[in-house]
Amino acid sequence: MSFFKTPSEWLPAAAALLSIALMGAAFALMLLRFVRLLRGAEPAARLSRKGPGVRALVLAALAMLLSRLLLYAAAWGVHCLMQGRAVSFAASFDGLWVHWDARHYLKIAQQGYVNVGDDRLILVFFPLYPWCARALNLLLGDWVVSSVIVSNLCAAGAASLLYALVHRVYDAQTARLSLCYFLLNPYSVFLAAPYSEALFLLLTLGALYAAASDRLLAAALLGALSALTRSLGVVVCGVIWLYAWRKALRARKGTRAALALRGTLTGLLVFLGLGAYLYLNYAVSGNPFQFLIYQRDNWYQQMGTFFGSVRNTTDYIFRSWGESDCFWTWGVQLFSIFYAMILLVFTGRRMPLEHQAYTVVYIAVALAPTWLLSGPRYLMAMATMPILQAITTRRRAPHALLLSLQGVLLLFFTVGYTIFVEVL
Repeated sequence: MSFFKTPSEWLPAAAALLSIALMGAAFALMLLRFVRLLRGAEPAARLSRKGPGVRALVLAALAMLLSRLLLYAAAWGVHCLMQGRAVSFAASFDGLWVHWDARHYLKIAQQGYVNVGDDRLILVFFPLYPWCARALNLLLGDWVVSSVIVSNLCAAGAASLLYALVHRVYDAQTARLSLCYFLLNPYSVFLAAPYSEALFLLLTLGALYAAASDRLLAAALLGALSALTRSLGVVVCGVIWLYAWRKALRARKGTRAALALRGTLTGLLVFLGLGAYLYLNYAVSGNPFQFLIYQRDNWYQQMGTFFGSVRNTTDYIFRSWGESDCFWTWGVQLFSIFYAMILLVFTGRRMPLEHQAYTVVYIAVALAPTWLLSGPRYLMAMATMPILQAITTRRRAPHALLLSLQGVLLLFFTVGYTIFVEVL
């Protein structure tokens, strides 16, 4: 009997414990600030009265569109090199950019949801993005082009909203840095593909901006649409509640209860998006929770814990040792998880409480699936991720280094997704 365990035996548990410690610290800091809010001692963010201006917002959107065009060109160029000849850009586009979940979204856009055959399983994908692609296809008559245009327009809008939000809540320098981190996130390649992340980010950032501007009803409606795009859209309700309760606590004593109740009910409107999706499940299959059955039986996916995902991810690094998945799937995922958690613990307190709370809950829920394969993509779709990166330091050198690294990785993952799909 050996008294010494191998790394494959103790590292998964150690990684899980470390994730618990990090998220526990983040939750404790958030809870402390929440208690201070209830006591009236938690300061609100100093909102800028002067917005960034239309020109800056247009430039942010154009920067996103230009960056996606560069990704298309890079993928096509590498594809031509691999083929040893010039290949038609249009003819090769579908084969380069339609992989994995993109096929499911396109199928929903084309035929809707069904309750027979293997296609019944795509009920697990939320409907708003394919509905938007279907609507645009009525004008363009090309499913892939319509889906990609929806993604790009939403990504451009999300870039503008991110810049506007950060400029208003933080400052101009942080807004510029956040935009750069957003554009160069290695997994932002999915913003150029037929995926729902761009629409999800557009609606979530719109909700956060509306909430920061004290337009809570608009924030709730945008949050409901976000929840109709991806389930994590419901996290926006907590942001609305915090803004509403902060406002109520600062009001006259006789009006506090009414304002708090109204804000709480307004936040609950976010769940209308999830409710619409549950009704869709019922209309298609007769069971509002049928998607959970499909996730469990076909994808081995159930609600778990973030630390369980960390343990599983670490375990699979050892199980797949020597294979491409070891680093490019499990290794990258483990790094992304701890990178986000460490940023949250050491940087999150510089955020307004509303953004810090959103980030804590989002990370805890997004990383909880029992069979987590797309952790880095889920974290890329977290509205506050580029903000966390931008506020780590005011020094230019670390940002320049990290942004350069992200740019290289973005090109690498773009080639991986479009040409060497087995790498990702």
